[in-house]
Amino acid sequence: MRRRADCILLYHRVEDLARDPELLAVRPEHFAEHLEVIRKQFRPSTLSEMVDERGGAGRMAVTFDDGYADNLHNAKPALEAAGIPATFFVALGYVTSQREFWWDELEKILLEPRPLPEVLELSVEGQVHRWELGTGPPGGDDARAGWHVLDVSEPTPRQRAYRQLHQLIRPLGIPERNEVLGSLRAWADVASSTRPTHRPLSLSEVAELAQSDVLSVGAHTVNHPVLADQPFSEQEYEIVRSKSTLEDVTPVESFSYPYGGRSDYTAESVSIVEKAGFKLACATVPATVSRRSRRYELPRLLVRDWDGDEFLRRLRALFGGDGGEHRRFHTHRRRRGRR
Repeated sequence: MRRRADCILLYHRVEDLARDPELLAVRPEHFAEHLEVIRKQFRPSTLSEMVDERGGAGRMAVTFDDGYADNLHNAKPALEAAGIPATFFVALGYVTSQREFWWDELEKILLEPRPLPEVLELSVEGQVHRWELGTGPPGGDDARAGWHVLDVSEPTPRQRAYRQLHQLIRPLGIPERNEVLGSLRAWADVASSTRPTHRPLSLSEVAELAQSDVLSVGAHTVNHPVLADQPFSEQEYEIVRSKSTLEDVTPVESFSYPYGGRSDYTAESVSIVEKAGFKLACATVPATVSRRSRRYELPRLLVRDWDGDEFLRRLRALFGGDGGEHRRFHTHRRRRGRR
């Protein structure tokens, strides 16, 4: 591995979940192994340090998107114990409302093992969609619980409905999104309560995160929309409001684009972020950080629930190299009896 490359990592959750269809969670034991790799093989860095000195320092920066409560309760202690800085990008509207993120609500409605009506008929932006869910058992076995969106199979019609509804809801504006979710809750007779395992941070918990010597907080819009699908005025509201309100509890210098792919934000989005006074912004494009990296479109590697060896293999694939670090870490873990 070329030790001089720089990289920004993207996490969402540190939690052990019964179902994780979006593959957002990293189990605590795997996260600990990731931190060991970072501490031993790289130079842990803040985002500001990486941007100011980007290219050729072997730096590694850790970031989290969305603002789940487990960021405070599971990620924070591990990061502080390892002395590794991190930035937590918070979707403000979920923090203040304490509602589950929309994709988690969709999972709760369709994939929890409860009886559902045999047919789902739903209007989305004026077009009626219909799913035949059948009369089969509600599920709950390991195969169904372990299903995720990268799995081409669909064990039951519920997984097919989840996948297709996720694609329909993702680009919607906020009123339309809320209308669809409200219709789904009424159809399934599911309450809008927030599960303890899926709740976002509260505003006081965001402040607690920011009080750490090695942790900082960034903005991630108010309602987590696809910015590219929103008019300029809505983009401006989502970006500027998220910064100004979070700054009531902590200074905010960085931003991350929801979803973060090249098609999920526009040149207008980047311009708004810069004019709002952010010093940098992160996208979600798997690449190393170099002197050519744009300050307001920094690439990040999305991290899944890999063990330490797989984590280092993925970094090796991103950076290239002979894999010497991989062999050393594998030997170290075996000697300590961690597998």
